[in-house]
Amino acid sequence: MLATVGFGLVSLDTLVVVPTAMFVTVYAICTAAAVRLTGGATRVVAALACLVVLVILAFSGWALLAVAAVATPAVLAAVLRRRRGRGSPRRPLGDPGAIPPTSIGPVRCDSATPSAHSV
Repeated sequence: MLATVGFGLVSLDTLVVVPTAMFVTVYAICTAAAVRLTGGATRVVAALACLVVLVILAFSGWALLAVAAVATPAVLAAVLRRRRGRGSPRRPLGDPGAIPPTSIGPVRCDSATPSAHSV
C-alpha cells in the first residue's frame, strides 16, 4: 500500500479516506443493529447514535464507492447462498435439526457433584 503512495499511484488522502469510510460504515451497521436489538430508552439513544453516524458517513463522499465495491459482492453472495438453501436458517434450540451448542453434551452446574477441576 505504501509503495503505491511512493510511486504516486494513490494519494495519502485516499489511503486515509477509504478505510475511514469503511470503518464508519461498519459502525453505522452496528448502531442500526443496536436499534433493532434493544428496547425502551436504549433504543431511542441507539437510534440517535445511528442517525449521527449516518450523517458522518454522508461526508465520506466518493469513498462510499469503495464501500459499495466491497459490500455489494458480500451481500449478493449471502443472498444467493440463502436462496440455494445453503445458508444457516434460524431454528429453535429444541429443533432436532438445530446444531447443538457443544459436541460434548450439556454442561451441568450442580454444586452437590464435585467437578473434575475442583481441588
